[in-house]
Amino acid sequence: MVLAIEPGELSTRELLPTNLDLVVDLLTSADEAQSVGDVVARAAARLADVLGSSSALGLVLSPLVSPVGDPHACSPHGALVDVLRRVQPWIADAVWVDRGSSRHVDPDVAVAAAETIAIHDQWLWALHRLNDHTVALVLDASAMPRARVVATQNALGTLLGAMLDRYQKAVRQRRRLERVAALCQVLEEVASHLDVDQTLATIVARARDLLAADSAFLAEFDEVRQSVRTRVSLGLRDDALRHGVVAVGQGLSGAVALSRRVMWTHDYIADPGFAHTRDTDAPIRREGLRSMLVAPLQAGNRLLGVLGVMHHRVVDFGDDDLNLIKHLADGAAIALENARLYAGQAGLVSRLRSLNEQAMQQNDALRRSQQIHDQLSALVLQGRGIDDIARRLSSLIGNPVVVLGPHFNRVAASVSKDASDITDRLAAFRTSSTIGAELARVASERRPVHLAPDAALDLPHSLLVAPILTGRDLLGYVLVVEAERGFTALDFQALEQAATVFALELTRERFVDEVERRLRGDFIHDLIAAGFDRRTVVERAARLGHDLTLPQLLLAVALDERSGAPDGQDDGGVGAVPAPLDWALRTSLRRRSPMAQTSVAGDVMIALVALPRNGADAAAVRTLLRQIRTDLAAYLAPRTASIGVGRVRYSPDELQVAHQEAVQALRGSQRLGVAGQVAEYDRLGVERLLTQLLENQALTRFVDDVLGPLAAYDETHGTDLLATLDAYLRLGCRQRATADALGIHVNSLHYRLQRIQEVGDLDLENADVRLNLQLALRSRLVLQATDDRS
Repeated sequence: MVLAIEPGELSTRELLPTNLDLVVDLLTSADEAQSVGDVVARAAARLADVLGSSSALGLVLSPLVSPVGDPHACSPHGALVDVLRRVQPWIADAVWVDRGSSRHVDPDVAVAAAETIAIHDQWLWALHRLNDHTVALVLDASAMPRARVVATQNALGTLLGAMLDRYQKAVRQRRRLERVAALCQVLEEVASHLDVDQTLATIVARARDLLAADSAFLAEFDEVRQSVRTRVSLGLRDDALRHGVVAVGQGLSGAVALSRRVMWTHDYIADPGFAHTRDTDAPIRREGLRSMLVAPLQAGNRLLGVLGVMHHRVVDFGDDDLNLIKHLADGAAIALENARLYAGQAGLVSRLRSLNEQAMQQNDALRRSQQIHDQLSALVLQGRGIDDIARRLSSLIGNPVVVLGPHFNRVAASVSKDASDITDRLAAFRTSSTIGAELARVASERRPVHLAPDAALDLPHSLLVAPILTGRDLLGYVLVVEAERGFTALDFQALEQAATVFALELTRERFVDEVERRLRGDFIHDLIAAGFDRRTVVERAARLGHDLTLPQLLLAVALDERSGAPDGQDDGGVGAVPAPLDWALRTSLRRRSPMAQTSVAGDVMIALVALPRNGADAAAVRTLLRQIRTDLAAYLAPRTASIGVGRVRYSPDELQVAHQEAVQALRGSQRLGVAGQVAEYDRLGVERLLTQLLENQALTRFVDDVLGPLAAYDETHGTDLLATLDAYLRLGCRQRATADALGIHVNSLHYRLQRIQEVGDLDLENADVRLNLQLALRSRLVLQATDDRS
């Protein structure tokens, strides 16, 4: 808008030659005003009072508009109203003064007020341009002499210009002071942050606020790639700007990084003062940015990054803006460098503290490991045994402990359901290729290994497994079950110490066991030889912890030949008895009957079990035998062992016979092809006699005499007469039941029975004939089992 009056030298003599206080007062009020409207309001009210105007109107128009005609005194009254109506949409603020009181009004009221003033023939109108605003001041001059109105017209415009100029200078000064104070506060705030991310966020936020920008950003300098990458931004929507990378020398940010000085542009896209590329300009266009002010962040000669603010409109940045962002960037760079230095120092302190903590933890672990070793060793010296050592170790490390023999048979365990469950699945562990590989690694590396939970093995807990070694001899394993608390490094060290202690105890027990084994073996051999003095043998048994006055049960146990050892497994052995069987039987008896004595006779283990006086009945004995058989199946899997049992005896003199019964029951069971079962002598039935006849040829001749013709006929004609006869006799000679069992028609069965009688010259109606046939068939089965085993 072209203004008719520009601010110039104020002629106070033309306006109010005698009232300099008024001019000073107006200029002072302009210094104190908080807005342009406040300046106009104070001027309108004060001048209306001094000039004797009944009313006055102050207007702030934005944006700039061009009024019709030039302002002058004594214009026709319609001209003022016409101009105000045309600029009504641009009235940003209006003040109406009426009879000494002033108030802010809306544009409609302002036009109505102008109509009131325009009624009079004389009025004054002054215009002044202030940045984007046009300020107008209209006063009723009807009460003033015409000559004074003409003389005051130019002075009024000059006074208004001077007031607005003073206001603008005061605003700049206040803004400068506010910025300085805000800058100090920002730098203090930034310096108080030791967190780098928080420092950067604070810098960007305060830069945007202090410079009244639409958006702001901070980009870090990458010396290797020679680029700046946006790390923090505010007010930006485009991802390419929020996370963009600009090469040094490209775009305004790259130019600032290259020149290391503050640069700005009032119109980014149209400015040829820096290098433009498609990658740098495209996101600026998408975001709609125009003006930009960017400053470098430097620590000495080292560039840390750039700090910038942006506007969507055209802005001409002043010296204050450049100085502000420069100071803000310099202070921020110092704070950022301090934060990074602190982070580096904090990292160093943290690493030193971590190393110190590790050293302390290692020292504490060694100390506790030594304490564990000392406590467990004390138990060995006290002769407390493997069970006490296992329980003490469990209490020290807070998890169940299981001690196993070299063939994974349980030697000892702390009292825990978890430990018992693990022990019950030891057979599955032994046959697992994964566990086998891990155990091989345990033995080769001679240190604990960690086994993770394995659903395929039904293993819900992690395990620590350590080998128990003396030189090259593997005595067993010690397991820790992760059931109550998580494993730590101390557990590994404690387990290594405990394995050494267990090795000492197992070596001691092995020596004692060898001595006791020899004594017990001699004792049992003397018993079954029956060449002993009764009183002497009872006393000898008492010294071995066995009470011969109780009912006695004698067992004969041997591995079944058809259940071979897994490939690569060495049985070791005690005499001709494989070591796994020796461990398994003695371990089971230790749990089920601690008083039991064991010995070896060839490939058979002999066990003498003392029964409670009230536990010698058949049901109690069979329960005990079932428990022992279950133990052996678990300890020896996939191998099996058969158990022969003699009848319960109540006198040492009868033990020789009990031994013969047990061995006979064992051999009879194995000859019949039965594996992994308990054979009781008094329940063998006719097999008891048949197995004895195997020692001569009488049984073979008997079978050939009775069944020979039928066997020869079956072989020649491909028939099943022997199978038919066996089913017929086992089913009580009931033809319907036999036909159903064989899956044939009754008529076919009748024909077969006739052929049997004809071929064998037999009378199936004769009871003696049927008895001979049944004995021959049972003998034939025994002979076949013997042939299969040979």
